[in-house]
Amino acid sequence: MNKLYNKTEARIKLEAAIGQSRTLLTAQKDAAIQHLRDLDVEKLAVQATGSANPVWRLGPVTETGEVEEEFAFHMQGILAKTSLTPGDIERAINTSQGLSLIGLGSPLFSDAVKNLHEIHALFCRYFPSNSMAKWTDADNAETTLKASNRFFTLTEDEPDAVHINFASGVDPLHKLDRFVGDQLVHTSANVVHYRKRVSNDEGESTLDIAYPGTFRIGDIVEIYASVIAFKTSGKMGTIKMHCNLNGLTLLDSTFSKASESS
Repeated sequence: MNKLYNKTEARIKLEAAIGQSRTLLTAQKDAAIQHLRDLDVEKLAVQATGSANPVWRLGPVTETGEVEEEFAFHMQGILAKTSLTPGDIERAINTSQGLSLIGLGSPLFSDAVKNLHEIHALFCRYFPSNSMAKWTDADNAETTLKASNRFFTLTEDEPDAVHINFASGVDPLHKLDRFVGDQLVHTSANVVHYRKRVSNDEGESTLDIAYPGTFRIGDIVEIYASVIAFKTSGKMGTIKMHCNLNGLTLLDSTFSKASESS
């Protein structure tokens, strides 16, 4: 964002959004969606999925000690970085759609992100000592929340995975199509749902379809994401915690548009 961006007013608007109820109405799948600031980490447990390359996910624990479906969180923030469409592709399986959110000094945003440290500590207790990579929420001294989702799934990890077409606007230059085949598929788990909030004259809000190109740096947005852990490549690979992006909703583009037009 440029020098004309009104950070003070944007922060005030962000804090108002954090204080409101969830606006992301479309979820990728059924999940226990909680606001990140209200998360009770003590009620979550780690469960492993997959066999060839296992992924560890979190789910709420029932009174009987069973782990329910995968949990997800939603959180509002200001877009600081985006990479929502593919650029130069070196290794297709690592190509992802991602973003970084900041709070511009908002204590509500910073306090919410602290809960991700609690989740990291939960993973650390589950795995052998020193096997987890460190997790940080700082980028140039600014509290940051990063999330992304790969465009592809390995068929060796999900033998029954069914390929689906890329949604409109996700791959505008058709860079990804040539990689689809026996080893790589684009599945529902790789989909990021893009939405934008639209208000009518009466102040009532609804959600419309949006596209990756809809979003600008400086927009106030809401994400829907889950938290996973996976082993990095190599025999001595460490286990890394990751926020997996499933949805992105545009809440307010006032400040990004004003700074661009000034």
